[in-house]
Amino acid sequence: MTVTLATVITEFLSRPDLAKSTRRTYELVLKPILGEYGIWEIEIIGKQTLIEYLRSLDDCSYTTHRKYQAILQSLFNFAVEQGYIKFNPINGLKTASTKS
Repeated sequence: MTVTLATVITEFLSRPDLAKSTRRTYELVLKPILGEYGIWEIEIIGKQTLIEYLRSLDDCSYTTHRKYQAILQSLFNFAVEQGYIKFNPINGLKTASTKS
């Protein structure tokens, strides 16, 4: 069965233990990547794709950029826990340095 990024995001946001405010933050953060890669199968989204996506967020502050990366880390950890992928492609990714 093919599982898309959109399916995983929907399940990730539908967890009953997620606070409403957290869900809203996650929705705002995940909306851009959903628009760009939502129809992609989760298992073909690799580290390079995620690096390029995070680099495209060049108008974000360092703190916001780290928040995006942390939420993506959580999303892909969830995908691993659910058995959709074998490993988290964003694991070990260094956080972006401050923009000069």
